[in-house]
Amino acid sequence: MEKLSERLARKDSQNHERQNTLSTGAPINDVLRIGEVCHRLSMARFEGLSGMYVLEESYAKALIRAVATGDTLLEVELVKSLGDLYLETGKAWRDVALLSKAIAMYNNARARCDDTDGKDVLIHRVKYTERVKGTVIRMRRGRGIYDHETVNSEEDPDGTYMLRTYTEHHRLGDRALRNGDVDLAERQFTSALKVVHGSGPAHLHKEAESLHKLGDVYLERGKVTKDGEDFTKAASLYNASMARIENRPFKRGSILAIKRTEESFLQHAIGVACVASPYELDLRHKTKLTGMRDKVKQQLDFIDEQNDPYKYGEDDPEVRKVESARAAAVRDLFQKTAKDRIAFLDNLVSECISIMGEPPCKYAFIGLGSQATELVTLFSDLEFAILLEEGCDSEENKMFFRNLTHYLHIKIINLGETILPAMAIKSLNDFYSEDPEDSWFYDSITTRGLAFDGAMPWASHTPLGRKQTENKPALELIQTPSQLARFQDAAVAMSEEDHLSDVLRSVCYVTGEETLVEQYRLKVMTTLKRNTAHANIEMANTEEFRNPELLSTLLNVKREIYRFPTIAVQNIALRCGIGTSSVWATIEELESGGHVSHENAHHLAVLVAISAELRLRTYMANGGQKENMSALLRFGNERNHRDKAVSDLEKVFYLPNQKMLYRYYYSAVPLRRALLELQRKNTVFSLSFALFETSAETKGEMNMKLCDFTSARKQFERALEKNKTIHGNGKDHPDIASCFRNLGWVCYSMGEYTDAEVFLQRALDMYLQIHGQGSTHPSIATSLRSLGAVASCL
Repeated sequence: MEKLSERLARKDSQNHERQNTLSTGAPINDVLRIGEVCHRLSMARFEGLSGMYVLEESYAKALIRAVATGDTLLEVELVKSLGDLYLETGKAWRDVALLSKAIAMYNNARARCDDTDGKDVLIHRVKYTERVKGTVIRMRRGRGIYDHETVNSEEDPDGTYMLRTYTEHHRLGDRALRNGDVDLAERQFTSALKVVHGSGPAHLHKEAESLHKLGDVYLERGKVTKDGEDFTKAASLYNASMARIENRPFKRGSILAIKRTEESFLQHAIGVACVASPYELDLRHKTKLTGMRDKVKQQLDFIDEQNDPYKYGEDDPEVRKVESARAAAVRDLFQKTAKDRIAFLDNLVSECISIMGEPPCKYAFIGLGSQATELVTLFSDLEFAILLEEGCDSEENKMFFRNLTHYLHIKIINLGETILPAMAIKSLNDFYSEDPEDSWFYDSITTRGLAFDGAMPWASHTPLGRKQTENKPALELIQTPSQLARFQDAAVAMSEEDHLSDVLRSVCYVTGEETLVEQYRLKVMTTLKRNTAHANIEMANTEEFRNPELLSTLLNVKREIYRFPTIAVQNIALRCGIGTSSVWATIEELESGGHVSHENAHHLAVLVAISAELRLRTYMANGGQKENMSALLRFGNERNHRDKAVSDLEKVFYLPNQKMLYRYYYSAVPLRRALLELQRKNTVFSLSFALFETSAETKGEMNMKLCDFTSARKQFERALEKNKTIHGNGKDHPDIASCFRNLGWVCYSMGEYTDAEVFLQRALDMYLQIHGQGSTHPSIATSLRSLGAVASCL
């Protein structure tokens, strides 16, 4: 957003002259037009910082379009609105950085504003925001919070005050730790961390020191509490500190602390007096994981070379055969990855048991989530539960498996790919607090890869489960098959808002007694059959199917692309009474059972394969779970190779072939439409049409989303001619009117306002003929609004 602000400030004055020419003739229209745009954007309100980011992106997209079309009046209003957004959120969260951004936006808008009254308003907003910022800074200092934003350059030009505050917190923390007051020590080291956190690469070594000190706190606390969770937090803090600094003596000290943590865990939590495993063993685990990932990359390259359906035209008869071959190759790759990851985890569990001793009863580790669906990557979070033999769920037995889970967690943490927020360390990220300031630490340095599922209350898909919340009791996933299967009961499933029943429905064997897994699967299927057909449909209807959206901006490949096909296939399986965990096997069973045709089974397999492959390629390209992907082609850019601080926004995998995305949406759009229709009718599953839609309208809409307006216009013109042929030239029909409306919008987007007005007027006239001159209808209202937007630009 700051770069966009600089771009606006450097913009040529020719845009000012053009806008003055356009706007002087109809100032009222400009006010209405700008008001409509800003009102439409502001209607998309979401809670919290994530909501601010969504709204920020919407404003940014509108701002880019305003810059491109030279609409200076709209630019000023959008920049001012961004300032309002930062001010509102900064006040609510008492965030000094956001308030500083608000001031920058207001000043930028003031520099571009030609209206005297408008400048006065913006000056007032700058002064007001500065007063709010000052109040927030005083409040934070009153609470002992000092950071790089609360000490401005005038107060601390050389950073002396920051360094003095940081050093004082460390001095007090060291003294408290020596005196055994771990709570006070944690508060002091946390305050020191807040001083330097997010203040740039120059202070990363100080951030590393504070994290290391916090690790010492949790290590000492664990010796007293004998709680394995404290030792896992210590291990994660030491690993995070090591990721932030290249100093060899510091790294050696961190490694010694990591092994001391393991040894203390064994001694105090388990009661085993032995020396910790050598760090070379952790390095071997890392090397093994790296080698597995290298093989996956080689296999991806081989798939590209051998099976590339995107080099053919859409109507080429070879496409279907090559698509099937590629989907099968992707399936084989993911199935092998799932098996390799299970073997990797089985080895780690065996190492733990060799130190802890044999388990007190029969048990089985079961994989959940993508591990069970066979869509897992070597960067995916580890989701699993532990089954105990029926009648062996005593507290003593459960404690053994809790400690086994903690020991496994320490080994996973020592891979160096666990971000600190996933540990839910209360002083850094208290996800159980309603105060947003209690979750302030953002870890952009530690690689996010193979790690336990996060300890946040909405995640926690590990044997340790979730802690008690205001609305839910504590829940751990160390249970007998009968106990765990009860989550498939319709009443229980509907009460679990976080879809826990869905997660526990698909499982796979990892290690232990495989017969327990079979018992659990049988009990799950028995419970589902005991539910009425209507109850299973209601459970399926709880899923939300977001509109598959093709955007010219960044896509979150996991949220926007990967989840939909997986959820859709599992949803269909639930409706059809199929309990297979693997998505690939589920598709085969849907076809063999006559629930979907051979053609639609092909489309489902291709859809799942594309979504899984895109997710895997994004993780591989970004070196971890940085899930951004761009639908735009990569553009060349010069980079200073000495700059090691690469921002998250730069961690983007630019799709090399847009046809891959197009093929995804050709099946995703009709599949979503079918599922929404099932929800609306509340009926059993049936599918009477092909899950493949390549109409000119669909292609035109995709081109519009990618800002390829020339191609979009050609597709909409083709659609218009086709519909005229079908319905008759000169006839009034909704499909023809829709084509005119689409052409109007693409012309508007291209700045061809006269053509846009002609097309939109024809659409309106046709809708009036179809629905009646005096009638009310959404299509008429939309056309009128569109004409108003175009008229404001003429």
